[in-house]
Amino acid sequence: AVALRQGDRSEIVSIVEVFGPLTPVAVPTGLSAALDGANVRLTWAAPSGFVPDHYNVYRDGTGYADRLDSVYQRPADITAGVPPSYVDATTTGQLHDYWVTVVDANLRESAPVGPVRR
Repeated sequence: AVALRQGDRSEIVSIVEVFGPLTPVAVPTGLSAALDGANVRLTWAAPSGFVPDHYNVYRDGTGYADRLDSVYQRPADITAGVPPSYVDATTTGQLHDYWVTVVDANLRESAPVGPVRR
């Protein structure tokens, strides 16, 4: 933010926020959920042409309080084409809805993909 002053007056006349061009963060694709023993394994694909900082996994809603965990993928896995994944080991046998977002290096978060239920 930049404060603009008018003449020699001491009060602030206006505040202007300055940003560079903001492009939306691409959404992950192909979210799926499968049982893995008593756990739920989520897998998805990174947006094409985009290397994320991390992913956020949400359960039973997409608000801040619903965020289950963040997933950081190893660079070697990205290079090898291993899809990102997450295992929810806290399901206690109940059905849950899951969403995933991608977060870029500037900590901008995409729209969620989902829900998938398992």
